[in-house]
Amino acid sequence: MVVGGAVGVGLTTTMLMVRLSRTAVIVERDLGRVAELTSDSEVLLGTLDILTTETTAAKDVSGQLADRCRRNLADLNRSGVLAGSGMTASCTLLLEQLVEHGMLTSTLLDAPERYQPALSRFRTLKEDFRKQVRQLGAHAAGIAELQTLLLDHRRRGALWVITIISLLYLAIVLAVRYWTTRQLVRPVQALVEASRDQQLHEKFFKLQASGPTEIQALTGNLASFVSNLQAEIAKRKTAQEQLRHDAFHDALTNLPNRAFLLERLANCRERSKRQPSYLYALIFLDIDNFKLINDNLGHSVGDELLVKMADRLDNCLRGLDTVVRVDRDSTARLGGDEFVVLLDGIGKPSDAVLVAERIQKAISNPFQLRGHEVVITASIGITLSETKQKSAEDLLRDADTAMYRAKLAGKAQHALFDEKMHAEVMASLRLENDLRWAVERKEFVIHYQPIVALESGIICAFEALVRWKHPVRGMVYPAEFVPVAEEKGLIVPLGRWVMQEACRQLRAWNDKLPPERALSININVSKRQVMDPGFVDLVHAVLEETGVEGRNVGLEITESLITEQTAKIIRVLQQLQRTGITLHMDDFGTGHSSLSCLHEFPLDVLKIDRAFAATTESNREYAAVVNAIVTLAHNLTMQVTAEGIESPEQFAQILALDCDFGQGYFFSKPLPAAEAEALIGQPLMARRSA
Repeated sequence: MVVGGAVGVGLTTTMLMVRLSRTAVIVERDLGRVAELTSDSEVLLGTLDILTTETTAAKDVSGQLADRCRRNLADLNRSGVLAGSGMTASCTLLLEQLVEHGMLTSTLLDAPERYQPALSRFRTLKEDFRKQVRQLGAHAAGIAELQTLLLDHRRRGALWVITIISLLYLAIVLAVRYWTTRQLVRPVQALVEASRDQQLHEKFFKLQASGPTEIQALTGNLASFVSNLQAEIAKRKTAQEQLRHDAFHDALTNLPNRAFLLERLANCRERSKRQPSYLYALIFLDIDNFKLINDNLGHSVGDELLVKMADRLDNCLRGLDTVVRVDRDSTARLGGDEFVVLLDGIGKPSDAVLVAERIQKAISNPFQLRGHEVVITASIGITLSETKQKSAEDLLRDADTAMYRAKLAGKAQHALFDEKMHAEVMASLRLENDLRWAVERKEFVIHYQPIVALESGIICAFEALVRWKHPVRGMVYPAEFVPVAEEKGLIVPLGRWVMQEACRQLRAWNDKLPPERALSININVSKRQVMDPGFVDLVHAVLEETGVEGRNVGLEITESLITEQTAKIIRVLQQLQRTGITLHMDDFGTGHSSLSCLHEFPLDVLKIDRAFAATTESNREYAAVVNAIVTLAHNLTMQVTAEGIESPEQFAQILALDCDFGQGYFFSKPLPAAEAEALIGQPLMARRSA
């Protein structure tokens, strides 16, 4: 019924729209005819207006002509011109002839009186026609308004049709959905419910038939399910607790980690805000030379050492006195060989120092590690909370800074942080940053200090000493920036530049000298440079690039270099020696190398430290030590260079000890290349003696 009604309404609306369209067509046609009639009427009115105007003009002309003729005749008669003569008759005859010839018709003469009624009727007809035209215009405007109304009605009808069709579609969808639900879904639901009821009935009858046994079995299954569920819940709780433990503890030592420490420090800071008298401290501990244990004994031994170190720290903290609250103290492992001890609630700053000393004493006992007895020391830094509020990261930074100060002071010590340390660290950071830019911008220069053959007194070599020409600070000497470059890995690119520049300068000097008087250049190389995998290839590349022979280049290495990774160092030195390069051990006698292994290294020259030259003048025992070094070196087919010679007396002592070469301010200080070149070929000892 709904569909039929909707279809009927749609058909009625469609027929109405068709009729409206036809009416609109007829109205448009009538409007066209009215427009044409109006146009023709306007043309006709214009013609009538012209004709009326001309007729009126003709009437006026005719009247004027007749009146003129009459006035002329009357004037002639009055003047007597025509009297007595036949002129009057002649004039009358003339007028008649004019009328006969059509030049002056009687109709024209009496035109005003004759045409007056016709003109009046014509004017009346014209006014009536104008009224009809105005009525036609009004009729046309009405027809146009009717057309607009018809168009609006057609639009509204179209909207109604669209609305009715949409409602009809919605009604059809709802009807189909209702029919589908009623005819398909509900029977299926009824079937499912019936099946479920049937299963329940069957289970009930089976349960009733089986009796208590089945009930007990079901009860047991339920209890087993509940037990399994509880076990699963407990397992999940255990896993969550393990995850939390792993998140806040170190896997190797099972100590709290950095995250746990930062959380504890945050709590301490909050407490110190509430209680101004509350103090806490951080002890930052780093194992000295831990890398040697890993490299020589293996990482597994190093890990075992860390575990036992953690146990000793825990035991040490549990044995603290009442000034330090043991139950709130904790240790936290930060890195490979770094530990931090948080002292929560100390009585006075000196208590932290006492704990550090106790830790030093506890770890000084040897560790038994897989058949090895290992004795270690630790560098400790201490920072106190005091009254100045700092973040957890700042406290860790300060403790780390104090630890490095203790390590630089000789290791196996402890240091208490102060603001001066922080200023020095910031200055070091600025120096490091400036040094990185200096390497890129090549802000370095090389000064050359002569090395004199003591037998002849002639310069036989120069030592290349790098200087940093800082754009603000001026000349910076190696003792200040070389350790930073070594620590931050900048020594490798810096050493490459020094080697290239020194060899280039040597080639320029030797090109001016005869071959038998060719000079040599000594270049200092650090441990990191020698251990760099590409160092040997770099030396070969520089020699080939500059055209310098290997025998004219000497590399000076420190005595401490041969105490670490002996086998690897020996291989590198042997590869360098095959190129003809001479190897010099610098500052011999100040390190910890063993004389028993000195013969294992392919060395060519020993350089005696300047400390011996400074003391031989006042202490004859040092002269005996230098004599022993010279004798040992000569027995090992090595030459000896004595550095630090600054006075004639020192020179005389060194000369008496049979050294091969001498170097120091007695001969010349390090000079720029141009000034050093001026000394080449001069007998320096003779000049100094003079």
